[in-house]
Amino acid sequence: MNDKKLIIAETNTSQWNYHLREIKPGEERYSGGAGNSLCGRSLGWDTHIPLSSWGLKGNVPSSYCKKCREIATQKGYLVGGENETDQQKISK
Repeated sequence: MNDKKLIIAETNTSQWNYHLREIKPGEERYSGGAGNSLCGRSLGWDTHIPLSSWGLKGNVPSSYCKKCREIATQKGYLVGGENETDQQKISK
């Protein structure tokens, strides 16, 4: 049985650049040190954003990683939202 869950995390740029990462319950890092996303991007911290909000656009210029969503889908996770971007503004 898979005891892992998916969580939305943010890069350390504080620019609302969202990625997904797979963790065990209790491994959340809301204050920093979140590790790497599914796509391999270095992260700053985890968020409390529900997965159903993935891809939704609000009042801030946020971006959502397509590669993370593709990997999550391949792993069998359901991730809401269809409006994610390629994060072309982010350099690796």
